[in-house]
Amino acid sequence: MKRFYLCIFALILAVVSPSKATAATYTETFTNGVLSTGISIKQNGLDIVISPASPIDGTEAQYNSKYAGSYGLVGYYLNLHQVTTDVTVTFPTNARPTSFSFIASIVNGAQPMSYTYSDGTSVNFNAPDTVNGYPPNFYTTYTVSGDGRPISNFKIIGGVSRDYWALENLTWSAASLSQSTTTLTSTAVGGYRSNISLTANVNTAGKITFYADGKRIPGCVSRPVTSLITCNWKPNIHKAFLLTATLRPTDSNWISSTSSPISVKAIARTNRR
Repeated sequence: MKRFYLCIFALILAVVSPSKATAATYTETFTNGVLSTGISIKQNGLDIVISPASPIDGTEAQYNSKYAGSYGLVGYYLNLHQVTTDVTVTFPTNARPTSFSFIASIVNGAQPMSYTYSDGTSVNFNAPDTVNGYPPNFYTTYTVSGDGRPISNFKIIGGVSRDYWALENLTWSAASLSQSTTTLTSTAVGGYRSNISLTANVNTAGKITFYADGKRIPGCVSRPVTSLITCNWKPNIHKAFLLTATLRPTDSNWISSTSSPISVKAIARTNRR
């Protein structure tokens, strides 16, 4: 009877060297009531829409340009007069900031707000009353600085929203992310239906999944790893395989990485029983 063995054609997979991803700066101006930076703005789970040509103050969040040219506002803005429920501004997953700023008119009291880090922890704060006096200067620039962790969203707290509350020109820079690396090695030879030892080495903590031909290897899925991890794989068919490993870092400041493939093939022995 024939026996099959696994031949490793490429033994080590080295991926990208550690590096910082370039940070990009974004400014949302709500031009024509359209979002152009990938953010979403929702109230009660629904996207904010453009208001009527002559909106009535206090009709919940809406995009409008009623006061363009007044109060320091230019073109379209996010109108927040006396909103009764929270309005949530969510940053794109791949462009979360560590700080952000916006131009706003907030009159008749500070506005309660909050922001949430990508790990789910939240911070409450107050955007103070605009202090620029009289029209057309009822606006100021507010800057929110976090602690260095990426921020996923911020909220305008409903039920306490102030008069003449309008937000425009939201600006942020995406947090600089570090590139993770994954190096995969394997035992040089293994038999058909015999365990093959796969070892991954990473440069940051996270969860790693091993793949054979793009399919997850049972028992080797979302395994916690800090630096080095070994997983056993038992091929059950006679064919060539491509093995890879993908790391998803725990720290959101790091980018996921996938190794280049190892090429392996089950081959028959020349001797027979």
